[in-house]
Amino acid sequence: MADIIKKGRHTYWRDAEGMLVPEKYIPLNEKKRDQMVEIVIKKVKLLQKTIKDAKKEIAKIVREYLNQIANEYDENWQGNTKLYNFTRDKEVEVKISKKIAFDEKLQIAKQKIDKCIMKWSQASDKRIVAIVNNAFKVDKTGNVDVKMILSLRKLKINDTDWKQAMDLISDAVIIQFTKRYFNFREKKDEGRFEPIVLNFSHL
Repeated sequence: MADIIKKGRHTYWRDAEGMLVPEKYIPLNEKKRDQMVEIVIKKVKLLQKTIKDAKKEIAKIVREYLNQIANEYDENWQGNTKLYNFTRDKEVEVKISKKIAFDEKLQIAKQKIDKCIMKWSQASDKRIVAIVNNAFKVDKTGNVDVKMILSLRKLKINDTDWKQAMDLISDAVIIQFTKRYFNFREKKDEGRFEPIVLNFSHL
C-alpha cells in the first residue's frame, strides 16, 4: 500500500526515494497499478502462508509415521526414503539434506596433509597430490568443496600424518542444519510416475 500522507488540505504519496509527491500530480494509471500490485501481492502472501502451513502439517504426518516404524526396531529414523500407497500409484519421497561445514581442525588437517605432500614430493603419485590440492581449493565465497574434502578419507594411504589428518577432518565436521525435502508423484495411464507440481509458475 502506498504511503499516503496528508498535510493540511493536501495529500502526498511517498515515492521510492522518500520524496513526497502531491497526489494530484500522480497519473490515474499509476494509482490503478499500485492498487493492482498490492491486491495481487496480498493474495500471493496468503497463498504462501497456506503452503507453509500445509508443508509443516505434511512433514509432521510423515515424520510421525517414519519414527513409529523406526521405534518398532528401537531406532530413530534417519535418511531418505520413498513411500507408496497400497496400489503403488502414489508416491511420497523424503529427502534429507545436511549443510556441512568444518571447524578450525580442518586447518590443522591441511597442515598435516601438506607435510605428507612434502614427504611424497619425489616419489608420490602426482594424481594423489592433484586430488589433495583440488580438494582444498576455495570458491569465490571462500568456502571449500565439502564433498571433495570428505572424499579424501576414502584414499587408502599408509602414512601416520595422513591418517591423523583424516581423523581431524572427521572431527572437524559441523552439521549446520538439516532440511527435509518432499516430492510427490502420481502414476499416469501409461504407468509412469509424474510429479504433482506445486511450483506456482509451472501450474
